[in-house]
Amino acid sequence: MNESTKPPEPNEEAFPPLADDSSMPTTDETPNPAEVKEAATPSASTGGITSAEATPTKDPWAEGEPPATPEPTGVPVMVVVFIFAVAAAVIVFLVSHARSLGARIDQVTLESEQAKAQAGLLQTQLDQLSLAAKANTTGLLIVSAVYGSGGTFRDVTDRVNTLLHESDAEFYSKPEWLHDDPTPGYNKELVIVYKYQGQRHIFMTGEGGKVSVTTLLDEAKK
Repeated sequence: MNESTKPPEPNEEAFPPLADDSSMPTTDETPNPAEVKEAATPSASTGGITSAEATPTKDPWAEGEPPATPEPTGVPVMVVVFIFAVAAAVIVFLVSHARSLGARIDQVTLESEQAKAQAGLLQTQLDQLSLAAKANTTGLLIVSAVYGSGGTFRDVTDRVNTLLHESDAEFYSKPEWLHDDPTPGYNKELVIVYKYQGQRHIFMTGEGGKVSVTTLLDEAKK
């Protein structure tokens, strides 16, 4: 046989040697459960998280006992008494202040009314002085004036004085002029008593009669 056709011899280095049968694990060996669990559970020293079984929550209603209610924390009695005392003091202060304020308001109102009365009195005196001054210029002074009919007459002296000393110094014997109507629906008469140059005179006119300073002076000169 030719050497070139001889099959090659197997190379022993191409196949590693087989391990010893004694070092191979046998199928009869069973792993210890404790070791497996310990290996599966990471320890706390290596930074792992240990799993703990959840503890069931106890339900007091399931056992027939109501849950315990926490006792309320009470407010000290002294604090309550202090609060009521402060509130009572504030109320007393407000009531007394309101009373004093009301008394002050009444006093101011009374003083205002008195001031108004004094102002009215001064105004009346000024009007009388003004009328007297105007009367001196004409020499005519109204003593009295009444307006009415039958046995019913009203004093209209102030009104006649005011009308006679106005700029026009002329008016009519009517209710709308004299601001009075003693006998509504009846014809009335106006009676004026006056002085001119120291002499007393009487002027009378019926309903609607014209009255003026000139009329009174003309009557006094007759």
